[in-house]
Amino acid sequence: MKKNTYIDPETGWTVTRETGKKNSKGVEWVNESITDPATGATHKSIRRADSPERSIAAWVKDIARHREMAERSERKRKKKLHESYPELARGAEVPDGPLPIIKLHFAECFASWGICLPEDVVAERRRGKICQAGWAIWYLFGSDEKGEYLDYYCAHRMTNDGHVRIYEDGRSESLPAIDSFRESSSDLVEDARLKKEHHAEDLRIVEILEAKGFGIQGDEPGGVQIQRYQRLQEPEE
Repeated sequence: MKKNTYIDPETGWTVTRETGKKNSKGVEWVNESITDPATGATHKSIRRADSPERSIAAWVKDIARHREMAERSERKRKKKLHESYPELARGAEVPDGPLPIIKLHFAECFASWGICLPEDVVAERRRGKICQAGWAIWYLFGSDEKGEYLDYYCAHRMTNDGHVRIYEDGRSESLPAIDSFRESSSDLVEDARLKKEHHAEDLRIVEILEAKGFGIQGDEPGGVQIQRYQRLQEPEE
C-alpha cells in the first residue's frame, strides 16, 4: 500500500490517497479521503484505480450541496413538528398532555410528513391506524413491567417496513418486521433454500401482525397492500 497526503491548492482541504490495494479478482482500488480544514470533518470515497481522478473542488461542492439539502430538510422537518406541537416551538422539551415522550418519539419519526398521534387517541389509549402521505401506520397501546408503551407498524412502498415499541420513558425496541431483502447465494440449490426460509419468516411475521390487529384491511395505500400481498406468495422454484 502506498499513501500520499497533500493540501489541495484550490480548496485548502487535506487530501489522502491510498493506492496498491487489490481485491480478490486482482482489481486495484484507490481509497481517498478529504478533510475540511475549518471543521476537521473527513469524507471518504473509493474508486477503481483505472477510473478518472475525482476533482477535489467538485467533491467539496458536492459536500456543501448535500449539507445544504440536509439542513433544509431538517428545517422543514422541525417546522412540521412544531406545527403538530406548538409548545415545542415555545421552548417545551416534550408535548403537553399524556405520554409526552411517546408522542414526541413517534412525531419525530414521521415529522417530514406532518404525522403525529391524535391527542384523544393517546388520552384514551385507543388502538388505530393512520393512512397518510403513502404511509400505513398501525398502532396500539399496552403496558408491561417496564411501563406503558406504544407499538406501531409502519409500511410505505418506498422503504422497508418498521415495527417498533416505544416506552413512556423513551426506551424503544425493534420488533419483527417484514424485510424486503434476503440472503442470497450463487448456488441455485442453496439460493432456493434461502428463498423458502425467507418466505417462511415473512409468513411468521404476518401471523404476528394479524394477531395484533395490524393486518391489511383494504383502506391502506395501494402500494402497501401490494407489497403485503406479494410477501404472502409462494416463491418460484
